[in-house]
Amino acid sequence: MGERGASDSYVYLYRDATGPGVRYVGFGHRPARALSHAAHSHNDDLERWLSRGQYRLEIAGPYPDARSGLAVEAALISAIRPQFNRSPGTGPTFVPMGVPPNLADRVLEPRRSEEELARLAGGALFVYLSDGTVMTDGRMKANPASPDTQVLVAAAEAWWQIGPLLDYWRSRPEQTPETLVAVHGPAPRSRFVLGSFRIDVRRLLTGDLERQASGLWHIPLADRDDADAAALRGRRFTEIRFGRGRREYFHWVDGSGTTRWNGRDKILHDE
Repeated sequence: MGERGASDSYVYLYRDATGPGVRYVGFGHRPARALSHAAHSHNDDLERWLSRGQYRLEIAGPYPDARSGLAVEAALISAIRPQFNRSPGTGPTFVPMGVPPNLADRVLEPRRSEEELARLAGGALFVYLSDGTVMTDGRMKANPASPDTQVLVAAAEAWWQIGPLLDYWRSRPEQTPETLVAVHGPAPRSRFVLGSFRIDVRRLLTGDLERQASGLWHIPLADRDDADAAALRGRRFTEIRFGRGRREYFHWVDGSGTTRWNGRDKILHDE
């Protein structure tokens, strides 16, 4: 058998002719594959529905190769969720932006201010994770389209210019934030919590913390595998702004919802 060519990859769908809705999406190496279900299908439910004759068969292609066609099929199945598809297909699927599927409903919740989220978190250190692929030190940047927890935690825990805050917290340990909140999004009103982690407060206050010669610090975490501390992951902000300087990449809001550090000023609302 010769190698299949570009004309051998198609995606097809059965659309309900009596109302809105796609009932089935499939892939085949010949247009005949799309026609075969009406005669006999491995899917009994689909075959019974087709026997009524109230459908339209539509086809797309040819695609350059089978991999491309299978990717389109999988994407369509995940987006449309047709009634008679039993398998998700083979290829990338649509997933919630920035959160695992089990937290998809978070993005539908009302937007919250950083003050509100800080109160839920027992005080929060909000750090901004910018878009891109690789940081200057070689670490991978967190990808909201594929929220890998280990990549995310490595990006969130370092490196931050928190020296002035460390001195303040160590003199007032009761005010130390409990949660590190990683913020992502290109604009102040599009930002959301990409991940949240419990800070190891004891180590932060008393431990020998990792520090770069440039004065940037590593934030110790109590659990590097839990990216949903205080159930914040995926929550959207009403608005949160960061600046361009190193001291403007993070905010500190205490457990009462009072902003103590916004990057532009020193310790705010100090007693």
